[in-house]
Amino acid sequence: MAEKAMERPHVATTSPPPRRSLGIAERWLSPLILSPSLIAVFIFVYGFIAMTLWVSISNWRSPSRDLSLIEPLWSTYQRL
Repeated sequence: MAEKAMERPHVATTSPPPRRSLGIAERWLSPLILSPSLIAVFIFVYGFIAMTLWVSISNWRSPSRDLSLIEPLWSTYQRL
């Protein structure tokens, strides 16, 4: 009787349903939806980092905006 209690009941196994192939529209839909967000992140994060770096090596020593590069290029950081 103890042996019957330890036996597992028989479970019928079924094969999984066949995979449906994705169409062209379904395959490109998620990258198409995410692309505006990724472009905005690229501009508003990396664009502003690049602009900050450009301003830090520019000739901007007066209230007027002068974005020409200083000579020598990294002299701002050498003075630090």
